[in-house]
Amino acid sequence: MSLPAAAGRYGSTREPFLGRSASMPVNALRGDPPLVDRLFSSPVDQYKRFGKRPVAMAINVLLALITLAVAVEFINVNVRHASQSLRHFYGVLVASSDSPKENGGLHNRQKLIDSETDLAHSLVRLATSSVTLAESATNDYQFIRSPMQDGALTLMVVVEDSSEPVLLTLPNATTFDSVRASLDDDPEFAILGQHHFSSLMVPMKVHDTQYRDERFCLEWSLTPTFAENGNGQLALQLPYHVRSCAGVHLRLWAVVGLWSMLACGIASALVSLSSLRYRLGVVRKFLKDSSMQDKVTVMNMWLVFSLVGNAMQIVSVIYAFLVERPDIYTRLNLFGFSAAFALVSLVQYLAHFRSLYILYSTLAHGIPQILKFLVGVLPVYLSFVVCAVCLFGFHSHWFVSLGDSSNALFSLLNGDQIHDTFTNLKDVSVLGSRLFLYSFLALFIYVVLNIFITIAEDAFFTVKFMQEGAGPITNLPHYRHRVPAASLLHQNNEEVSRMPKSVTLYRHRASDPLLKKLVAVDGDRNSSGCHGVTASHDEARTSAGGDASPVQQCDLQAQVAVLMRQSVEMQDQIRKLSEALLTRRNCPV
Repeated sequence: MSLPAAAGRYGSTREPFLGRSASMPVNALRGDPPLVDRLFSSPVDQYKRFGKRPVAMAINVLLALITLAVAVEFINVNVRHASQSLRHFYGVLVASSDSPKENGGLHNRQKLIDSETDLAHSLVRLATSSVTLAESATNDYQFIRSPMQDGALTLMVVVEDSSEPVLLTLPNATTFDSVRASLDDDPEFAILGQHHFSSLMVPMKVHDTQYRDERFCLEWSLTPTFAENGNGQLALQLPYHVRSCAGVHLRLWAVVGLWSMLACGIASALVSLSSLRYRLGVVRKFLKDSSMQDKVTVMNMWLVFSLVGNAMQIVSVIYAFLVERPDIYTRLNLFGFSAAFALVSLVQYLAHFRSLYILYSTLAHGIPQILKFLVGVLPVYLSFVVCAVCLFGFHSHWFVSLGDSSNALFSLLNGDQIHDTFTNLKDVSVLGSRLFLYSFLALFIYVVLNIFITIAEDAFFTVKFMQEGAGPITNLPHYRHRVPAASLLHQNNEEVSRMPKSVTLYRHRASDPLLKKLVAVDGDRNSSGCHGVTASHDEARTSAGGDASPVQQCDLQAQVAVLMRQSVEMQDQIRKLSEALLTRRNCPV
């Protein structure tokens, strides 16, 4: 005689401890979903099976679209304009070029000063910038604060062993002969000619209006700075701050997008907090003795990630509305990170589709092993970096420092500039340079890089195998040839096959012990509706030959719930013993 299935609180006659399963008709599934489904099933599935609308998913999708649109709006308004102006400033003030063959340029954003003559030429260029900056551009550049005051160039000098700048005025700074004479003969400027200073700054402020569109206006605080670069040279760099002009109003579309972004961000934060509160209650009430991994799985760290993104989005909107002259770079960064958080938060919904989520599952399984491997390889890599500086630092600017050496070797590791590196070092030491490069390439390209790729590949196959419901892989080559793998914790699939279908759907997101605990909790919650149910002996006798009476159904349901909890406890003990056996490799099993 088969056990009768109790009619649960959802009116189900199948799989009562999970409430409504995937096999039940849709029109019979309305109400709150059971615990397991509420924690792990997709919002779309909950809507189809239980009628629960995917409010959180709709809010997050809408928030991602709005945040992306707002970020694109500010990118179109500011990035091209600022990039064009900054390129012009480098060309006029620093005398740099876009060509990588010439000194300076946007590829390194500095110009090297080797002599007093170079310093004098650069000072003259800065002194005449008030004229040349506006003459050579289509944008309208006007100096709010010019570096020239009464025909003299204003300089701020930080003397060695001092933090307070000294204000100097260099007269007749528009002619090279006058500047050179001041550097050579005037004792006041002797510290400049002899390079006895920490930094030399020429502050200026420029009003920048875009060509033919006065709505796009920027204010640049430019500070061309001469500073020691550590190689016995001065490096002319261009620190800057760029702000929006006062009185510039946002376009109507941007204002609407910002208000919508604020509303969706607050709504998303409230939904995430509500879900976290519910999950925290589940952990405190039912999973006190569970492992930390199971607790983290139930809490769902995607909700925490979404909350961080919501905070970033709210701060971005507040900064855009309340700051009268916002820093353009800060505002772009805020909106960029807000859009990134909103878009990445959508990945949590891909977890319900295994084929779409396989990249992130592979990263989750592979990154710990990759990090361990990198820690083991790091000492060998650092040894090559240090040796490269010692061997070639005098002769090649690619290896002049530890950072430059690491960049060059990392490029070699990825197959970039191999021939150029051999050519660059051929006149240093024909035998030594080739021996060094051949050994590095053989070790890191043929061995290290391939092991790195193999670890990622193994993680991918592990995820594929676990998605098929067979547990962790213990023999990867066998899996690749479709030979079943065995696991100490998954000896066979009989136990898995006995689990309800709606539980096995979630095995790629939660462990079997956790799912069974939650199933037992659902069973206990369903059986709680049986208290107070009474029936006479006559009713029990009349139902003995037919269907089970409500009393018998409730008794059976309570007994099964108790057995389920006992089974979970026993399986936890078996799992702990199995892990202990795995740690004792020398103990015969």
